[in-house]
Amino acid sequence: MILSVGEVTQDIFLNDEEGRFEIKVGGAPFNLAAALKKLGAKAGFYGCVGGDGFGGEIRRKAESFGLDFLKLDTEQKTNTPTVLIRSRKDDVEFTSFVKKTSDKYLKYSSVKDVVKNCDIIHFGSLMFADAAGRRFAYKTIRRAREHGCRVSFDANMRDGVFPSIEKTRAVYFELFRSVDFIKFSESEICRLFDTNDCETAVAKMSEYQKIFFVTFGKNGSLWCKNGTVKKVGAISVDCMDPTGAGDAFFAGVLSQLCGKREISDSDLDYAVRCGNVCGALTTLSRGTCDAVPSRQEVEKYLK
Repeated sequence: MILSVGEVTQDIFLNDEEGRFEIKVGGAPFNLAAALKKLGAKAGFYGCVGGDGFGGEIRRKAESFGLDFLKLDTEQKTNTPTVLIRSRKDDVEFTSFVKKTSDKYLKYSSVKDVVKNCDIIHFGSLMFADAAGRRFAYKTIRRAREHGCRVSFDANMRDGVFPSIEKTRAVYFELFRSVDFIKFSESEICRLFDTNDCETAVAKMSEYQKIFFVTFGKNGSLWCKNGTVKKVGAISVDCMDPTGAGDAFFAGVLSQLCGKREISDSDLDYAVRCGNVCGALTTLSRGTCDAVPSRQEVEKYLK
């Protein structure tokens, strides 16, 4: 099983073209878990909601995805994290309201037992902006290592989450030493390594000797392993909403790498092809979890 851990959010979508709001369950780690399940993988999620009314609604919606494991704690004195998402055709803007919210109150006791039954444990980024969240994560990572579980991380870089880019770099550069798989968008890896040249950023990241992935939207993605870099093209689609495409991409990748003790270059090629298809098909409709394609839909493009 792949266990995704981190924020589950109330996502408020503002569509500029139609001038209306939609409210959905979201958060990158939950999006990934929901996508994994839809792709036919065994998937679980652990997170925490607030004691507000939104927390109860998110719990109800989360249960409808039929995950193999779902644990949502409630922190009564906090609010559920909320993200305002403004979509403009092939561009998307995020405004996060995540200060002193429930995602900072994750409990090791809630995942201690399930981690030993996982092949991969995946972490979202928001918890690492908080000292308590980092303590939880590192304790969970140590538990995962004890049971031969690999660790993945989405190096998301939302404005307003960390106090500064310098703090983001310090936290992430330390964390990279403890994980196996890492995902970036092109803008994220360039910003993290303070360069406008993606090749330079990829070269710097390769020094950590991890398997990592960089997405380029409609231009596909790349994988890097032990200094070897391979770009993989995307399929062409008419994008309606890019929200959640990166989460769907990483779900497609991890669904193919789960259970493999040795990962070859051909394994990475196929996994990234799968990820590219998942990301592209997700852009065909609005939303995140609801827009993810099924395994059957993805397989049509992989034959």
